[in-house]
Amino acid sequence: RECNAVFIHGNRAAHFMPKKKKPEQHFIAIAHSRFFKVKKQFNAIIALTPEAFNSFKNDHPSFCFYYIPNMVTLPEKPPKKQFSSPPVIATMGRQSIEKGPDIFLDALFLLKERNIPFKAILGGSGILSADLKEKARLLDLTDSVSFPGWIKDKEKFFSEIDLFCLPSREESFGITLLEAMAHNIPCIATNCTGPRHLITPGETGYLCKIDAESLADCIQQVINNQELLTKIC
Repeated sequence: RECNAVFIHGNRAAHFMPKKKKPEQHFIAIAHSRFFKVKKQFNAIIALTPEAFNSFKNDHPSFCFYYIPNMVTLPEKPPKKQFSSPPVIATMGRQSIEKGPDIFLDALFLLKERNIPFKAILGGSGILSADLKEKARLLDLTDSVSFPGWIKDKEKFFSEIDLFCLPSREESFGITLLEAMAHNIPCIATNCTGPRHLITPGETGYLCKIDAESLADCIQQVINNQELLTKIC
């Protein structure tokens, strides 16, 4: 069917564009990171972060760029709650190296070594899924960590957790942080491109370095001082 505006998400979708377009057609690209490839067929490009927007404007000043971050639908905001006993720490997403699920497991191991009680959920699937389960076994985390696979019912997921972590090595945006915030769940994320624009430390969540020890320290700080939660939930 003919259409006047086509939204193109990411480099893979751009491969399906025709090399020539009709005069009445407008191609609007959604750039999920600064590594998005700009093509002459684009009428406009929407960047999800200020860093990507500024990078594109500097490299392609003749193009039409906009900065519009991702959005989520706000559910009915749940009431604030006390942490479960033990608290449930969770992450979810594609299980690949850039998403840092191994960092999450290493942080949980450090918490266990420090005798910090917890339960954890590592939701999602991907190329590292089997390796992550084996890593959890080797770290003796099998009784503490569950692997439910890809999360289909996010309402249920967020209702069962106390703390959400985004341990990414690279993250163009981090929409799961917005989803967690919308469900009144405190968030900890690594200080990479997307999260640093979503989290104001101490106000809307906490940022840590991209390593297991820093993540474990931040989790422990929040668990041991639940008064911090009143500032961010």
